[in-house]
Amino acid sequence: MSRRGYSLVELLIVLAVLSALAALVQPAMRGVLDKSRLTGAAKQVQAALAKTRALAIREGVSVWFRFEPGGQTWWIEKAAAVQPLSSVENEPELPVTMAAETAGPAAGSAVAAAVVLRSDRLPEGVTFPPADNGSSERIVFSAIGRTSSRRLRLSGQRQFVIDVAIRGLTSMATCTTPFRPGTTETNTVASAADSEVKGSVSQTTEQVSP
Repeated sequence: MSRRGYSLVELLIVLAVLSALAALVQPAMRGVLDKSRLTGAAKQVQAALAKTRALAIREGVSVWFRFEPGGQTWWIEKAAAVQPLSSVENEPELPVTMAAETAGPAAGSAVAAAVVLRSDRLPEGVTFPPADNGSSERIVFSAIGRTSSRRLRLSGQRQFVIDVAIRGLTSMATCTTPFRPGTTETNTVASAADSEVKGSVSQTTEQVSP
């Protein structure tokens, strides 16, 4: 019994159909992956903010979350011991992991440095807001775990963004679903437990919008 194989033309037609289907499915799959990566980054920032608050309460001092504007790196830091300028000038390097920052006039002639407690990077393709959009690069938690209301807008690929909102009263961080600015997609806080909390976070987000 003889068997008739597929001709070259038939194989080319099948390949062409498969290529067309792949071209149609690929953009949709990329969108799903970009949203998933952006959501994972927002959850990472949420966890880091919760860790910052916990460390501030445990250490009994102010601890802050600092991020690289327009970049991917973030740090959890606390202030190092304040030293007189005369003693600092005689030392080649400060015994801390971050560069020194000059204190304000109220602090007198002293230099304060930051000690890094934790650090990490966002997933590839996700970045923090740039410095010129009005967002602070430091979110400070007091010794009792209080902070001010803020919003961080993380940017992903294909123009997707996600907002991480922090309520100053409860120091609770919540995030929206990924969306494109200017579209009709609803900017709803996904992690809030009920509608009352959602409304409060949405109002806070609008107040701290850059």
